[in-house]
Amino acid sequence: MRRPVNVLILVFLVSIVATFSCVKFPDTKTAGEEVFLNSLDHPHEQGKLLVGFSEEAAVYELARELGAVVLGVDKVLKFAALGVREELDKVYAKLKNLRIEGVTYVEPSYVRTIPSVLELPTPRVTDAGTDLKILENESKYLWGLQVTEIKKAWELGFTGDGVIVAVLDTGVDGTHPDLAPNVIKGYNAVNGSEIAPSTDSSIGGAHGTHVAGTIAAVLDGKGVVGVAPKAKIMPVVIFGSWYVGDDKVAEAIRWAVQNGAKVLSNSWGGMGYSMTLKRAIDYALENGVVVVAAAGNSSAYQSSLYPANYPGVIQVGAVENGEPPFTTSFSNRSPLVSVGAPGRLVLSTMPMRGSAGYESGSLYSSENGGYYGFMSGTSMATPHVSGMAALLLQKFPSAKPWQIRKLIENGARDIDLPGLDEHSGYGLLNARSVGLELPENGAANVVVKVKVNGKVVTGAIVSLLGKNGISYARRYFALTDVGIAKFLGIDVGEYRMIVSSQEKCFEQEVNINSDVQIEVEL
Repeated sequence: MRRPVNVLILVFLVSIVATFSCVKFPDTKTAGEEVFLNSLDHPHEQGKLLVGFSEEAAVYELARELGAVVLGVDKVLKFAALGVREELDKVYAKLKNLRIEGVTYVEPSYVRTIPSVLELPTPRVTDAGTDLKILENESKYLWGLQVTEIKKAWELGFTGDGVIVAVLDTGVDGTHPDLAPNVIKGYNAVNGSEIAPSTDSSIGGAHGTHVAGTIAAVLDGKGVVGVAPKAKIMPVVIFGSWYVGDDKVAEAIRWAVQNGAKVLSNSWGGMGYSMTLKRAIDYALENGVVVVAAAGNSSAYQSSLYPANYPGVIQVGAVENGEPPFTTSFSNRSPLVSVGAPGRLVLSTMPMRGSAGYESGSLYSSENGGYYGFMSGTSMATPHVSGMAALLLQKFPSAKPWQIRKLIENGARDIDLPGLDEHSGYGLLNARSVGLELPENGAANVVVKVKVNGKVVTGAIVSLLGKNGISYARRYFALTDVGIAKFLGIDVGEYRMIVSSQEKCFEQEVNINSDVQIEVEL
């Protein structure tokens, strides 16, 4: 049964707005005026523009005006990619004088990366013989599964059986003996082709194979084992020689959702709020898919690394092996970190071909002929949480993404500062989440509709700043897309809402305790 949606209408006159202590933000555009141009301030790809549309014909009209080539159109997410010859700042100068009905935004394709893999051993291939054992034999290597007590979930019968986890990464070596039984059909966003099951798609390096092993390496008494050893891995290649672009990643997310993925594991990110990528993340969340993403490895406070900071995403920090465990020095802090997970010297699968895992310094198991390596980073923490999501979805197959997030948070072991903090969120991932009941409340879908002078606006800035209680550290941010800013599955609580558009700005306290639609007119 659908929960009722409350509607709160807030009308602010300009004279009233002046009484609030708002910060002025860049201009936005109303429908029928100039096209909203997203920021060029962050690293981005030259030669490509991404265009949101309400009418597909407008894309071709815009291409003609710019002398551009239409590279592709996504009719579901309603965006297109254009190839342009000039530098983007010059193209933007032209766009400021254009008025094309049906184009909702124009933005660059931002540059995103795989976070640097940290503290690797000297490259080598060592025969580990029979010393490389799974958790059941109390392996000294798989400390991540031990400290999160994953074996307790298996003993209850939860292994991720029937759950598909899409690994958006460098590709996965599906020929690895620990992965072959679990690797299903995938998608190569580099060339738009499908990947056959149990084949090697690791064209971008070893990173994706390592991530996949942490999620779902099989439990067969050999090599290593993943958090969810009966889950299926859907390889989605978004890094070849470099990042494929926000447009191709958005298409890849849509493909993964349409082909049965229930979890998206994202051990990558970058600066720049992409409207295109936001549409894809919202599409996944609205279709019941859990989205997990890495907080990054810059030893910094950050609130603008994406996709990790989109509302509704489970953001993951990296935890050190200690007693008690603690967040690593390299793990980024953020007001939206949900939990921490093992991220220092994590052992997992490495590709079988070529360098046979020299990328991290490999162990070779003579038991099964597989290669294994240690890596560190929030990239390694993220798949632990993705695997846990698979365990929970086996138990609760109809659970909403926010319910899976709350189960993970509620079952976490508190570390670092007492309670919710910006280092490890609610604490260290723990298998006791599997023993909890599905929460019926604690999160809400918030839709903020913004109009200026009676017209919807694209690019209005909407922030929800948590004030106290469960939401005290939470700070959510979104831009309006054709007048609507979506905050899907965010924590309930009291917030300070700030809306800025066209040099007009206001602040208002709102108490969010259920799904709500907030209508704001400036």
